[in-house]
Amino acid sequence: DEDQRSHLISLQRLSRQIQLLKNKSVPTIWFTPTTINTKALHSEDLRSQMSESSVQEMRQLYEKSGVNAAAAFVLEGHSFTLNQSHQSFDGIHYPPKIYTVGAQIMMNSLNWLLPTNGVQISGKIIDTSFEPKPGTMANQSLGLMVLGLILIGLLFFDGFFGLFYIASIFVQPRKTPNRLSIFHASFDNKLRYSFIPSNIYAEFSRFMQKTTQTSTSRTNGGLFEGTQVIP
Repeated sequence: DEDQRSHLISLQRLSRQIQLLKNKSVPTIWFTPTTINTKALHSEDLRSQMSESSVQEMRQLYEKSGVNAAAAFVLEGHSFTLNQSHQSFDGIHYPPKIYTVGAQIMMNSLNWLLPTNGVQISGKIIDTSFEPKPGTMANQSLGLMVLGLILIGLLFFDGFFGLFYIASIFVQPRKTPNRLSIFHASFDNKLRYSFIPSNIYAEFSRFMQKTTQTSTSRTNGGLFEGTQVIP
């Protein structure tokens, strides 16, 4: 076929141009056609000219012409749409979520496609190593401050990293009960209305211990009630 031969010559010319870019450390990405859903094509002309078998011949032509080998990275549309061809609403195009998968694959390829040692443009070498070295963005003072806040939260039972202790300074224990400041689990009258986290933790631990002992004694009493020990 004359058209196919002419197209092959054009692809071979394109392959040489891509190879020249590759030799100059210019990365290129070649995107092959996605899977065609032949049954979903609207007209009979499209089914005869744009069927999956016809497009597969074009993919083989790309491989034969050397375009795939010349490109730095080949994004094979047929690979990530092979099992999703039923989502092609017109036989050719896909929903945005399918193209998002291809875009993610392409962006991941930039990790090794982009040069890191510099690119020579117009005789000048431009440094492209923008990635900072580990530790260059560290701040020892801020790190120690965060570590101190974490230790305060762990050692002083304050989930607000010490702010609850500051609030307890302004909220003093009251002598008379108040619905906003009463702490019902307190067993110590001195700490009955205290908001200090360590006091709340201690009083709540007493409350849970007493509740556990009460429920245990009731359970044991129910189990052994009515039983008789035979010597």
